[in-house]
Amino acid sequence: MSSTDIPALIDRIEDELYEQYPPADPAAVEALAGPFRELFGIELPPAYRELLLRSNGLGADGLIIFATADGDPDSPDQPLGVIESNRRLTAGTAHVATSLRFIGERFDQLLAYDTTDGRWKLVDSTAWVVDSDADIVDSFADLVIPLLTEALA
Repeated sequence: MSSTDIPALIDRIEDELYEQYPPADPAAVEALAGPFRELFGIELPPAYRELLLRSNGLGADGLIIFATADGDPDSPDQPLGVIESNRRLTAGTAHVATSLRFIGERFDQLLAYDTTDGRWKLVDSTAWVVDSDADIVDSFADLVIPLLTEALA
């Protein structure tokens, strides 16, 4: 599967499950690029950019992909921003050195990028460790497409 499958999978999620967030404004995606690069140490992955331009954040059957920024906290069902979510997840862990940066969550797992080895991982949400070698992939698309597909099962 390629990253071009992401919009089609989001369309299916909307058709079969429930409506997603509106697309991100392209200017908001561009504004995210610098802080994302600073936090993750890489450019915004094209597949993540594509997802944001189709749905600014995503929620489907326990899967959450973070948006360009937090939504209105006074409104129900607002997206969580990727930079803000990383701050929340690492708050109080200043004494813990972690190479993980987070892009979303699924039930008791976090979707992470490891700045040490440049791989994308599903990690336990408490221990921040990988449960299986199958949970380590080379790209954002390789991590997210199977999870989107699984949400449709």
